[in-house]
Amino acid sequence: MRLAFPVKAFIKKHNFIQVGPETFTSKKSHRKVKLPKKPTIELCRLIGIIQGDGNLFNNRILIADKSERFHKILRNLFKKTFGIEPNLFFDRNRNSYYSHFKNKVVFTFMKEILEIPEKKAHLKPPSFLSKLPFRHQCEYVGGLFDAEAHVRKRQAEIDFSISSKEIFDKVREILSGVGIKFSVYVRHRRKLPEYEIRIYGKKNLQIFQHSINFSHPDKIERLEKFTSAC
Repeated sequence: MRLAFPVKAFIKKHNFIQVGPETFTSKKSHRKVKLPKKPTIELCRLIGIIQGDGNLFNNRILIADKSERFHKILRNLFKKTFGIEPNLFFDRNRNSYYSHFKNKVVFTFMKEILEIPEKKAHLKPPSFLSKLPFRHQCEYVGGLFDAEAHVRKRQAEIDFSISSKEIFDKVREILSGVGIKFSVYVRHRRKLPEYEIRIYGKKNLQIFQHSINFSHPDKIERLEKFTSAC
């Protein structure tokens, strides 16, 4: 892979970053973190998840999901990519778990290098994504589906929706690239249009499972019930 992140230039730009032998800290926090030098499949998966269910604000990264098992997957992705393990708490009122941590170095890296904006209205695929191998782009889409897709119990179907037209177009490109047939709908129920994709039929679900798939344990299990059925 030829593409590499400009980590040295990023560090030089921000004087609050303190450089260690292999890790980085900030002047106000001694929590050591790593910064990826190049895009990995784990990082692409993580970017998709964050763009789908994440929230960036005031140097804090937060991801919501009702599955505690999925947050264990998130913890491993963050640890492998950034050398940091998010905290986890459960909100009884919303019946949901939240992985979160506050770190200015990682937060700034996500915004400037990974191109993840704070405002959901500005979401779009990172500009470097199209330069990566197709496998990496599939992982990015898989992360989006981890966050925003549903495996419907009433029939063999995956539903995915997003308000970003740019991300929607990228998802369509990748699904078509692996040979998945799907239906497209545009909803106008909210302030922003909502772009929806529906994948159904055992053959298409099997292609999704083998080419993109979920990392979300609950969704993996629900999908397997359809793809393994006689």
